[in-house]
Formats: sequence, structure tokens, C-alpha cells
Amino acid sequence: MRDDAQRPDWLPWIAGAVTVALGLLFLILMPPLYNPDEMNHLYRAEQISRGELLGRRIGTDRTEAGGTIDGNLMAAFVPYISAQINRSPPPPSIRELPEAAIKWGGPAMTIDFRNTAIYPPYFYLPSVAAILGGKALGASIHQTFYAARLLNLLAAVAVLVTALALFRTGRTVAATLLLFPTAVSQYAAVSQDGLLITVGALAAALASRPLSERRAATGVEIAWITALLALLFVTRPPLVPLALLPWALARRPLAPWSILPTLGLVAVTAGWSLYAGTTIKVPWWASPFHYSMTEQLTGILTSPATYGGVLWRTMSDLGHGYLLQAVAVFGLLDVFLPGWVYGVAALGIGLALLRDGHAASGGNGLFRGTGLIAVAGTWLLIMTIQYLDFSPVGFAHILGVQGRYFLTPALFLGLLLPHWRLPAPLAALSAGAPFLTPVLAAATLPTTIALHYAT
Repeated sequence: MRDDAQRPDWLPWIAGAVTVALGLLFLILMPPLYNPDEMNHLYRAEQISRGELLGRRIGTDRTEAGGTIDGNLMAAFVPYISAQINRSPPPPSIRELPEAAIKWGGPAMTIDFRNTAIYPPYFYLPSVAAILGGKALGASIHQTFYAARLLNLLAAVAVLVTALALFRTGRTVAATLLLFPTAVSQYAAVSQDGLLITVGALAAALASRPLSERRAATGVEIAWITALLALLFVTRPPLVPLALLPWALARRPLAPWSILPTLGLVAVTAGWSLYAGTTIKVPWWASPFHYSMTEQLTGILTSPATYGGVLWRTMSDLGHGYLLQAVAVFGLLDVFLPGWVYGVAALGIGLALLRDGHAASGGNGLFRGTGLIAVAGTWLLIMTIQYLDFSPVGFAHILGVQGRYFLTPALFLGLLLPHWRLPAPLAALSAGAPFLTPVLAAATLPTTIALHYAT
């Protein structure tokens, strides 16, 4: 009998095929602009396609942020924008709408899309390619929109398959998270989040290789991991605690040079955050509540115990919702699958943890300890940034947190497990953990999405 190292490795290809099939369901079933922030992500991609790589403050008083887009873009989606504003069902068919024939070439417009204007351009490249191709071929804006969804899906799947092929230890947990319906829905949206998630998996995969071989990472491996993390941190600064991981993989962690990648990542993240915060970012829309990052931060520093209570109440009251959102929530964060799907997801992630512990090398306790600190620090920073930026001063709960924010740091959890042994039947059974949720959820998607948007 051949050992595992000699057997063909089909998991990446099966995972890729399942992801494409499930992603195509989302691509077809989800109405245009009904993925989270999809309209503003589309505006950002169109801005980049015009050569404006960075967002900017706009308006006479510079209280808005966005950039220049084709004026026909907004006109092409008026029925869907109106449906969201009026909380009415979206049109059942694009082809029957006069807006379906609108093409590119309208007058330039400068508009506000402040929540996506702050993002760097690189994770938008598939959408940008679709827009440039649609303009060159004379395609309608609706045709271009679906091409952008498709290219995002294919790009995310390509990175996903590559990551799973490179993984050594921790792969089952990562594959299970990558195939959660929430993640797949982002792959098939006009958004940057699909590549954000899968590039995180690629960084985790590269980190897994020296861990599985119980050796220090080479300089080339650390350079690649550091570069991938930099892409993540500039896009999502709260992920920066993961900058500790290259240091924990170094050959001589106590040597002064070993901390340089970590310091570089922190510097890049801080530099981008300072630039975006001072030249692009603007406050949220007018609200009867009082928002002030300075006052909120002062409150946290002067009364950490009070902020601890805010964290506790938020997780106690809303934490279950974050878990559901991380597994399967679609549309404008309002479409959930039947309850049993989330039970299946819990079983899948439990089996994945068991299998990855079974396959763990058990070495590098420094990385495991540092990784736990980094993942916990990422959770804390995500919560804190949302409290500073999205929650009224002194509010009792943290607002604006979404479950998908935690998927990227969770991809590293399988690398942090100690080694244990499983009975052979359970070890074999757990190999199918990544496919439980997407395969079973796919059967419920058409009915769930159609019924939700029909009422």
C-alpha cells in the first residue's frame, strides 16, 4: 500500500470544483448589488479602471470620499437601487428591463462611495479587467457586471486551489472555512473580499510548510509570507497582529534581525492607515448619535474595565450572530439558511479540527503560542476599530462587526494545534469535513434566496 505522500492529492481540485459550482449559484441567484456593499465596490472598481488608483476626498467642503465613474453606471442599476431604498423586492429579471441595454460611455460623474474609497486597488483587479473588457467589446453594463462577478470567482478559486495544494498542516480547517457559503458568496461578488480571504489562506499555507517539517522558515518563505500579509494588512489594518507570525517562524527568533519583517509590516500598515485616514477617509453619514474616534479612544484608555464590559456584552448578545454570519449569510446581511445548515457547519469544523490535530507535527511551540496571541489580538483589534469608528461614543455594544471579518485570521487556527492521534475510521471520516456544509447548503440556496427576495 502506498503511503499518503505517494497518493494523488485530489482535495484542492475537488474543493475548487465545489467552490465553482456553489459560486455560480450565487452569481446567478443573487440580484445585482445585493451582496454587502457591492454597489460601492463596483464604483471603486470603475474608478480604478479610469486610472484613479486611489480614492480621494470630494465635494466643495471635502466631507465626502470617492472618485470619478461613468455616469451610465448608476443609471443602469436604478431599479435595484430603488428597491433597496424602498425595501421592496428587486426586479425578477434583468433582461426585461430597459436598463439592461445601457452601455458604457456616459458622462463622467464624481460621486461619494466613502466606505470603499479607502481601499487599495490590487484586490479589485479582476473586476477592473472585466470593466475594461466590457468597455472595449461594447458590452452592456449589466453584462460587464456579471463578467466581473465571474472573474472574481475564478481568481478566488485559483488562489484557493493553489493555497490548498501548498498546505501541509492545518489544511482541513482552512478548506472548511474557505468553503463556507459566506466565503463563497464573496468570491462570486463584485468585491475585494473574496481575494482577501483566499490570499490569507495562501499566507497560512506557506507558513504550514516549515511547521510540518519541524524546521525554521527560509528567508524566501518569510519574504513571501510577509509580502502576502502586507497585502492583507493594507486592506484590513485590524489584521496586523498576525505580523508576529513571520518572527515566530524565524531560524533565530532572539536575533535582532528576526523582528524586521514584523516591524516592516507594522510600519507599512501604520503608514497606509495614516495616509488613508488623513487624505481619503471621511466621517460616516450624519446621525443623531455622537461619533468621535478621539473621545471613544480616550474613554477606552481611561476606563479599560468599562470597555471590557462592552466587549463582554457584545459577544454575549451578538457573538452567536457573528458565528452564523461567518458560516452563511447573504444579500444585505439578511438572508440566512435553515438552522440545520449551521449545525452541519459546526460538525464540519469540529471534524476538521480533529483531523488537523491528528496530522499536526507537534513542533514549534513558539509559533503555536505566538499564533494564539496574534489571532486573539486580531479579534480584539477588529472589535476595537469598529467601536472607535462605527459605534457612538460610550455605546453599550460594538456596532458594525460582521462575521466574515473573522474568517481570514481563523484560517491560521489549524496551524496552532498540538498533535493527537485519532482512530483510523474517524481520521478517514474527517477528510470529508470541508464538503459537508457547501454540498448540503447548495440544495437549499435556490429556494431560500428566491423566497426571500420574492417578498
